[in-house]
Amino acid sequence: MNKLLRFAEGIVREAGSIVKGASNHSEVLRSKEGGDLVTEGDLLVERQILDSIAGSYPDHGFISEERGAYQADADYIWVLDPIDGTKYFARGIPLYSISLALQFKGEPVIGIVYSPEPEQMFCASVGAGTTLNGRSIHCSHTKEPADAIVCAEIPNKHSPVVERNRSFDQLRLLIDNAWKVRLIHVASLGLSWCAMGGFDAYVSLHSGAKLWDIAAGQVILTEAGGQFSNNRGWIVAGPPLLHDKLIDLLGPTEL
Repeated sequence: MNKLLRFAEGIVREAGSIVKGASNHSEVLRSKEGGDLVTEGDLLVERQILDSIAGSYPDHGFISEERGAYQADADYIWVLDPIDGTKYFARGIPLYSISLALQFKGEPVIGIVYSPEPEQMFCASVGAGTTLNGRSIHCSHTKEPADAIVCAEIPNKHSPVVERNRSFDQLRLLIDNAWKVRLIHVASLGLSWCAMGGFDAYVSLHSGAKLWDIAAGQVILTEAGGQFSNNRGWIVAGPPLLHDKLIDLLGPTEL
């Protein structure tokens, strides 16, 4: 597993060198359903990483945001979001990451999230903990919502009205009960910054989270001592006691 982790870290760092500092120069190629963008940078990173995997581990499969699934019945499946936060990347805002996870027989075992601009490399593998730039990190010890900075995600205009209304009610509960609520809408970074204790919890109040958005962050968060719950894309993650209290606060409708 350590060999696979080092391999993953290496190819992600190499791919990051392609886009670092070039975000606002990357051509927007198209807009997808739901308002997401695809830039030249997305495709360059995807090609670099998937070609590296195919060259070193030809029997492994992958699920990638732009290319879809390949050899989906393989024991080892790589899950890639070439640029999480493309909406920021395309505007020159350095709030984006490369997110790569490895699943073995359906279970996530490795997570890498790399933010090239500040050069933050989050690495985790099951049973080995989480590191940030080689240093061990851990979730905060916050227990009460009233003491917590919560990173939240909410739906956009493309989500069903009933989902938007329910999510806004839950956001109001968070605002009324948490210390601070912050919205960044880059799931991989939200989960990773929660793993380092920057945020106390991460909450996704919509059903739009895709596997490539959260697969790496889940490993990073849980290996840093956090608890992660996902019900059809509605996510609560953070230190165990705070995690449970946030689920109680937000109600059982979807979480």
